[in-house]
Amino acid sequence: MHEKSKTEALWRFGGYGFLIAAALFMIVPIYWIVIASTLPQSAILSSSGALPQLLPGGHFVENFQALQSRQYVNFMSSVWNSIFIAIVYTVLALILCSMAGFAFAKYEFRFKKSIFAGILATLIIPVNLLVIPLFLVMSTANMTNTYAAVILPWAAYPVGIFFMRQSMQAIPDALLESARMDGASEFQLFYRVAIPSMRSSMAALAVILFLFQWNAIVPLAAGRSRHG
Repeated sequence: MHEKSKTEALWRFGGYGFLIAAALFMIVPIYWIVIASTLPQSAILSSSGALPQLLPGGHFVENFQALQSRQYVNFMSSVWNSIFIAIVYTVLALILCSMAGFAFAKYEFRFKKSIFAGILATLIIPVNLLVIPLFLVMSTANMTNTYAAVILPWAAYPVGIFFMRQSMQAIPDALLESARMDGASEFQLFYRVAIPSMRSSMAALAVILFLFQWNAIVPLAAGRSRHG
């Protein structure tokens, strides 16, 4: 019994050690970014072979002023565009994906399986192939150089629809039927029954959607800031 407890303790110690090492491995790049923002450019780009400086320097204010003074990019405007677009996109896509997932999970309609398969099939299309067609569509709709041109094309995100459809299937049909017998409308079923039951799934999807759009809009947001 003592040997078993000792073995379990060693496994637990090893597991914690691995997690700590992995956490440090992921934190180091973030730490270096913060430190680099306080160093002069010569210290960051030095190729002398010396170890990088790991303590903060005294050039943070100078570096920030230099960043703001660059004419080819408005840093604060780019950051605001990125945050605003990512938040609006996340809210809109979360609503659309949840409604679509609820419809595919709990309703029967013609060509349901074919439509759902078509939505999933769009995932195999490389994003690079969609850039020019999307630009032409946005140009035809006079939406170029606008927030809508970045938000709307991916608002009904296929991964989000699939994720919410799978989650919504866990809601018992008896619960929905009981709400219908109490006089609830179809929208009330979605808003008052399905949504409260899916809060954890929607929170996870919100993180996925935010990161998806944040990673996608950084260059676009910078480009928009150049044009005002």
